[in-house]
Amino acid sequence: MKDFLQTSISKVMTRKVISVHKDKLIKEVFQLMEKHGILGLPVVDDDNRVIGIVTESDLTKHFTTLRLPHSLHLLGSLVYVDDLEFNQHLREHCDETVEELMQSP
Repeated sequence: MKDFLQTSISKVMTRKVISVHKDKLIKEVFQLMEKHGILGLPVVDDDNRVIGIVTESDLTKHFTTLRLPHSLHLLGSLVYVDDLEFNQHLREHCDETVEELMQSP
């Protein structure tokens, strides 16, 4: 542990940073994070300047505002009843932009 704490940041940092533009949709953030196995992305503006960050925690918090569809137990299984309102809210959440979700200084 002591050796790690004395390691230069340049030895562990990422040089090819994957970022996301503020106008991208949240569903695109999911795709980038999954594709690259990362938990957060810097958010950039039109001039490619970092204006914030969006993390897995931000996405989790954002989606906890969804009301889950109704379900029932049937023969030991959980079956979700089609809930058009839930489906609409889920689509709306995924179609929001990164700028609406990101953390900024």
